[in-house]
Amino acid sequence: MKIEIQIETYDQKEILSFIKVCCKNVFLIMSTTNKEQYNQYKSNNTYENIIFMYRNSYKEIHLDKLLILDKYSCLINKVLNDENTSLFYDRHGLFKEYGSGINNFYRNISNIVIEYLSFYSECMPDYIYSKNIPHEIKAWIRCNVAEYLGIKVLTIEDRPLPYFFYLVKGFKKERKICIIDNSYCSENLIEKNKYIDDYVYRTQSEYSIGIPYYEKDKILKNGSKYYNLYADLLSSWKRLDLVFNKYICYKTYQKIAIIPDLTIKYIIYFMHYQPEQTSLPEAFGFTQQIIAINTLRIATPRNIEIFVKEHPATFTYRCYPSQRHPSFYEDINIIDGVSLVNIDIDSYSLIDSSIATASLTGTVGVESLIRGKPVIYFGAQLINNQIGVHYFISIKNLREFINSCIICINKEIIQKEIIKYLKKSVEYSIPLNKKVLLNDRINDTDRYCNDLKIKIIKLLISGKIQIPI
Repeated sequence: MKIEIQIETYDQKEILSFIKVCCKNVFLIMSTTNKEQYNQYKSNNTYENIIFMYRNSYKEIHLDKLLILDKYSCLINKVLNDENTSLFYDRHGLFKEYGSGINNFYRNISNIVIEYLSFYSECMPDYIYSKNIPHEIKAWIRCNVAEYLGIKVLTIEDRPLPYFFYLVKGFKKERKICIIDNSYCSENLIEKNKYIDDYVYRTQSEYSIGIPYYEKDKILKNGSKYYNLYADLLSSWKRLDLVFNKYICYKTYQKIAIIPDLTIKYIIYFMHYQPEQTSLPEAFGFTQQIIAINTLRIATPRNIEIFVKEHPATFTYRCYPSQRHPSFYEDINIIDGVSLVNIDIDSYSLIDSSIATASLTGTVGVESLIRGKPVIYFGAQLINNQIGVHYFISIKNLREFINSCIICINKEIIQKEIIKYLKKSVEYSIPLNKKVLLNDRINDTDRYCNDLKIKIIKLLISGKIQIPI
């Protein structure tokens, strides 16, 4: 089994730990664009099943000698015809070495395609490892080039529950969880199950108890408000453009938003904060959320309302003009039978009185199931084959699911099945720090996540993880 890992972001201690645990059944390719790093490890490498490779930049590739250019035409069309590729422009904006505008962005994409096409055609691993679901342009193209060449992509997923990390095969809508060796699965199993029991208890309680601590912290830092202009001016005075955009978006939203009548029949759509991985790339066709809202409206009987609630982080964090504009809320509001709801209405009340909830990929879907309500997902599949869960395939199938929700899906069965699913799924998660499981709080999130991902790599290359066919 030949696996390629990019090592630019790992320090010497981490790289040496990979070398130490790599088993003989794994042929490990460690690639880098850092020549100094490449020369350092290549000259000292004595392992037959580990090689270090330098990835040439576009300017270092001799196109006249490239034997794979016949693949370029089909591949570049495939990449550019994927709508996610163009949407990444909003996330990245200006690349200094290429200039501004989508035309120059496409030139950058073309060069990245050639870089990875050249490299992977030379080394042809069986698998590449990506430390995240690719949500920046270079990582996105890397995974697409690998997929085109028949190379499987292994990446990390940290849902359906926070802090539970999985190695999965695939980076698009359908993925398969890789199975960890039993000796590692059973580690901290008691604490894992206790965490789920506590999570279920909090989620079935009132919103003030169930709200995730990171959302609660944002609100507290914001003066116990969803929106605080004074706090924005203090924290973001260097980006007054963002302060102003949030101000006009919030004012427009609250002017339009209603206090909903929770006694009528409705479906509640919870919006995602953007930009974020959960909407790009994981929405797959619904990154612009008004498309999901329109689709939901079309599939829902006219006597049932659609309520839409903005994600609180849009007003407690940064509000980018490329993602939110006052006219966005106005466009939602003019859709017949669709209403924005006041940001102060707690999400659990909206869930409990609804026929069903809808979202792209968010954990709000898990919360809905725990509270006994069915959920409609428009994006990536996070929960498989569960009662009360629908992934959008077609308007026809969505209509049928909504009709079944109107008739009523048994609340107790939904709750029982999701709890059973969560307890089963964490068996395949990477063992967690007991303090995290017991306290549900991480002070240094980046460090914690990085440590877990390193642990996943070491389990993978030491042969402790079974990759599904």
